Amino acid sequence: YQYIVEFAGAGATVPISGFGYLLANGAIKGAEKGFFGAFTGALGSASAAVLSILPLVYCCYTVSL
Repeated sequence: YQYIVEFAGAGATVPISGFGYLLANGAIKGAEKGFFGAFTGALGSASAAVLSILPLVYCCYTVSL
């Protein structure tokens, strides 16, 4: 996948696979610190993406009611 990111930029242009790439990349880097680091690395790298989408989800939910 890293090759695809470098070649076509797919990690930045496709939201779902980009989010998966963030999780996987964070988990791999965190795993260098140990087993628990794999979980904290994945969550730490994707936390900004998760927090930025929450207001949008809330707005869409309240509009649909």
